[in-house]
Amino acid sequence: MLRHLKNYIYKLESYFVKETVIKEDCAIKVVHLLRRDFNSQEQNDILLDIASKLSQLRDEDMVRMQKEYTKLQKDTLCLKSRLCTN
Repeated sequence: MLRHLKNYIYKLESYFVKETVIKEDCAIKVVHLLRRDFNSQEQNDILLDIASKLSQLRDEDMVRMQKEYTKLQKDTLCLKSRLCTN
């Protein structure tokens, strides 16, 4: 029973480990799927949609990071002021 549990845990952990993806292979697969399943106009629409979604996500990431940085600055100033008073 314990052996089966360990085997199950190993399989579960390996499922969640991020695999290394080679950029070129990924691009080749995407191009293959686009060419196989869509005409040129649909391909263009998909690429534009992907680019706009990536741009939006990056903008959201930058706003989130700016908020985190602002909080970090505030916390650092608070700590420094407490250190100076002691």
